Amino acid sequence: MLASIISTILAIFVPRRPLYISCCLVVVTGSFLLGLSAYLNLYEWYSGFQEDYPFTQWFPLVAILSMYTGFSGGMTPVAFALSGELLPSNLRAIGTGLLSAIGFISLFFTSKFTPSLEESMGLYGLFWLFSVLGILVAIFAYFCIPETFGLTLEDIEDHYRNLCYGNENATAQILVDDDNNIKSIELSMDLSLIHISEPTRRYAIS
Repeated sequence: MLASIISTILAIFVPRRPLYISCCLVVVTGSFLLGLSAYLNLYEWYSGFQEDYPFTQWFPLVAILSMYTGFSGGMTPVAFALSGELLPSNLRAIGTGLLSAIGFISLFFTSKFTPSLEESMGLYGLFWLFSVLGILVAIFAYFCIPETFGLTLEDIEDHYRNLCYGNENATAQILVDDDNNIKSIELSMDLSLIHISEPTRRYAIS
């Protein structure tokens, strides 16, 4: 809960992508330390080591807190924020619901197959697998997640409209002669408003 409150404050000052990647690396670190702790517990000498250095007994707790801090402090809030910002306005409601459904379905399969993976890989192997997947997520976020910090919803929609359809200020022009026969058509994008210029007999769609 504290991490969620802090992330809400950080979201005002920190761009989306760096916040997401940094929190993802925090989750990776916590998962790796938890797997390392589970791996070292397989050896008898580690019990004596923990007795000599009692602070090492706190490693699993620190690792778990790191995972939950990174997950609730940046990964989840940024993902929900981007789902509301990147989807177009006419598909935002159904798109957000669909993404939430996909997230819950993936959570179900993760919970379903975690015991089987633990039996085949061991507890340490399972957490190390999560670490590798977290690194892949961070790489994907660096190259593929767009930055929307400081942009309004209109700015974001205009940006992607330009990527899909070209320059938003482009016009479609139909040139006619004195008998209203079409001489040429210059079309760059299909828009709805039609303006007629009488002196040149030019019909511009803009």
